[in-house]
Parts: sequence; C-alpha cells; structure tokens
Amino acid sequence: MALSKTPLKPSSSSFTLNFILLLSGIAQACTPNAITPQLASLGALDGICTPRTSFQSIVANDSQEVTGSFRPIFDDDEEGVFEVGSEDEDDTLPSQIYEIKSTPNKGLGVFALQDLPPGTTILVEAPLVSVPMPEMVPGHGFRIASMLTSLQTAFSLLSPPDQSTYLSLHEYRFPSEETQDKLLTIFRSNAYNTGPNRIGLFPECARINHDCTPNSGNYWSQKQGKRIIFASRLIKAGEEITVSYIPLLKKTAIRRERLAQYGFVCSCEACTRQDGGEGDKHRARIASLLEGLEEKVQGGESE
Repeated sequence: MALSKTPLKPSSSSFTLNFILLLSGIAQACTPNAITPQLASLGALDGICTPRTSFQSIVANDSQEVTGSFRPIFDDDEEGVFEVGSEDEDDTLPSQIYEIKSTPNKGLGVFALQDLPPGTTILVEAPLVSVPMPEMVPGHGFRIASMLTSLQTAFSLLSPPDQSTYLSLHEYRFPSEETQDKLLTIFRSNAYNTGPNRIGLFPECARINHDCTPNSGNYWSQKQGKRIIFASRLIKAGEEITVSYIPLLKKTAIRRERLAQYGFVCSCEACTRQDGGEGDKHRARIASLLEGLEEKVQGGESE
C-alpha cells in the first residue's frame, strides 16, 4: 500500500519521550530512521540530517559451508535506530503518492507523485517473508547459511505470484557466493528487521534506494506488524524517495564498507563532495555532542 496521509502532530505528553529517543537514535545514525513522523513534521532534523538501511557482508567460510554473514537493517540502539511508533499509527491512506520506475544508474527506484510534507506516511508494508534471526558472528554479522531451511519453508508457503515477487528482487553476490542459494542472496540484499528476533523481506520497501543524506525515515511498528516509511523533509513531486541503509555518523570509508554487501559504491552528494574530510569531521562532532547529551538525559532520569 502506497498512499498519502496528513502529517501527524505530536501531543505534548509524548513529545519528551519521543525527543529522548530521537537523540539516542541520531547519535549513531544521523538518519531520520531514528525519529517518528510527528518529529519529522516539526523539522526535528533541520541542521542535522537532510535527505533504507543496508547490509554489511563479510565473507567467512567454515566447515559448515557458511559462505557469508550480513547485517540487516535494524531498529535498535546498536545501529542507531529506535522503534518509536506513534499512538496514532494506522494504514488507512487515501491516495497513491509514489510510483516505482527505472533510474538511470540504480535499477528501479521509488518516486514521489506529489509534494510530500515532512511527516507524511509514504508506505506501510507487512513482510512478505519473515524468519528467525540467525546466529551472530561477533564483529562480522549474521550467518547467512543458517537461514536457508527457514527461508525455503517460508518461500514454499507463498502463492505463485508472491514467489515471483520475491524472485524479482535485486540480489548481489560476492565472488565466494556464486553457488549460494538465490533465496539467500536476495534476502541478504534486501532484508529489514521485524522486531528484535526476526528478519523480514518487504518487496515495496526494497525498491527504495539508499542515500547518505536520505529524505525519508523508516521504522518497524510492532503494533501493526508492518514497516513504515515516512518523509523526513519536504519531498518534491518527481523526486526520488530515499532512505539510509546504514548508520550515517560514520566516516565515508566506513559507510562505503558497510554498503559493499549491496554491490554498489555510493555516489550521493555526501560521498562525492570534495571537502577535505570536513564532512566526516562534522559527523563526528555531531556524534560526540549527541552522545554527551544522551548521557545527560539518561543521568537526569536516574536521579
């Protein structure tokens, strides 16, 4: 479902809690994934982040034929993204507001059909497939191969049209993954978390491309069992809708390393700007300031 919605306004009683969560999330991510649509409608990211989240895949062969590990898109403090859903959440949206079409150099993308004010709900989507989170390899990610049985079972339960939808999604294979099962490589290339212990595949969300200065945020709504994409700033009609695949307060080199599992080198403005490293220094300063502010907020709560 891809329909428009009037931006929500936060109630005064919920603003403080949401703002605390905002600071905690942005501290590592510098991304609107960490905020609610209500805060976006207030311009909470102005001066911090302007305009989905990606996986890091590191090859790790072992006796169990594990050919790789990955990091899905998270909504937790480790990745700098919190689930801070609205009490007013719903998916009753009145009209189509985006389209999926080809881009010059990024395959398919999602584009706005009308101006989308900050806080506008763009997409509300349930996972096509959801499986238990696999074993974590410290310092690397999750073991891909351990998900195969669960994925095969879930895929077999899909209708033929839904199976076709799954198989139509982008996949990237590392050289060591030439013989890897297609279900696994598609899943690794597109999955988001669905709560703390599961990972899911969202076909519509998967069409949204990455940008290190994204114009949209996303979060998992435990209440609805759906992932929600919303505008974090004004998106003009015809503009591509983007999200961040990674925590954005990292240096450019680290962001590129994290994006390698998707098979592309980011060419967004933040990654190609020739500023002598000033952009990375600015992100580091933001991270430090927000970390300090978060510590003060948490310290005040404990008193």
